[in-house]
Parts: sequence; structure tokens; C-alpha cells
Amino acid sequence: MGISTIVSAPTSAGKTALSGYLFTKPGNYIVVVPTNALAWQMAAYISGIKKTSVPIITDTYQTRLNTYDLVKKIIEVGCVVGTAKELLDIMILPELNDFKVDWLLLDEIHMIGKKEGYDMEQILKTEYLKQPFSAVMHCFSSGQSLANTAIELGFYLSMSGIITFPKSANLRNIFSKVPIDKILVET
Repeated sequence: MGISTIVSAPTSAGKTALSGYLFTKPGNYIVVVPTNALAWQMAAYISGIKKTSVPIITDTYQTRLNTYDLVKKIIEVGCVVGTAKELLDIMILPELNDFKVDWLLLDEIHMIGKKEGYDMEQILKTEYLKQPFSAVMHCFSSGQSLANTAIELGFYLSMSGIITFPKSANLRNIFSKVPIDKILVET
């Protein structure tokens, strides 16, 4: 407990399979996904691992029709999967003030800094303010905005061989602005 990690890696790198290990650990989870379909997929995946029905909240569906029952289910299961805006709306409810998030899984974190990623960024910052945590942005190859958010929260950016590619001038520029004590080098 008390150790949180952010993994930022390319599509089809196995992040979802890797996250399955996370759900074998004790604690409370928030899983933020970009689409309704992915919410259903992740909830089914996690439900199979945890052997319980994991609640879902998206713009078109929530596991329980009324908020009281949904909050009760989230606390009972210790997990909720959903789209960022809808999760942000429910996680600010006073009934969830005592829901300590041990694990925050953000799928498609590269959207932070874009209009579509605003609510995801707010969840990240809100949970960080409740209980600061450290994270490594593994194999960082995203944009300046995500780098700024990560550095603002004290996270580390991990630099891979991608930075040597001829078309990676923007990535080299981003890393040139990152404090040296916040850069990890992958081999």
C-alpha cells in the first residue's frame, strides 16, 4: 500500500494485461477510461479477477439507478470503472470523502493536456491532493502538456531510445525542459 505507479506506453504494449496484476492487490481502485465500450471491457476484466461485479459509470450507464446505491456499491466493492467526466462528478460527492483511493488507473493518459483529457487531469490532481503519490511516466513519448502536468505533480519522466529517432525533435525539446532529477533513463 502507499505505492502508486503510472505507466505510459504505446498502444498494444500490454498495459491492460499488466494492470490485471494490480487488481490482485488489496485496496480501493478508480479506473478511468476514455470510452463507454472500454468501461464495459475493463469492468468485465476486473470483475473476473476480483470475482465480484465492479460498478460502472459512463455518460450512458451507471450500475445503480440512484446515486446513493451507486456510492454504496463503490464502497462495498472498493472499485469503480468509468469515463472521466462521470467519475469526476461522482467522486466529489461528500459520501465518498472517506473512500481512500489506493490505486488510480488512467487509460489513455496521453489525452491530458487536450480538451478530451481535461476531466482525467482533474481526477489525477484531485486524488494527488488527497494523498500525494509518486509515479513514473514510463517510456514517455507524449506531449508538452502531459509532461508539464507530470512535473507539476513531482512525477518522473522516463526517457527511452525513442528520443534518438530523427523524428523525435519535439520529444528532445520536452526533455530539455525537464529538471534533471526528474528524468529516468531506460536501457
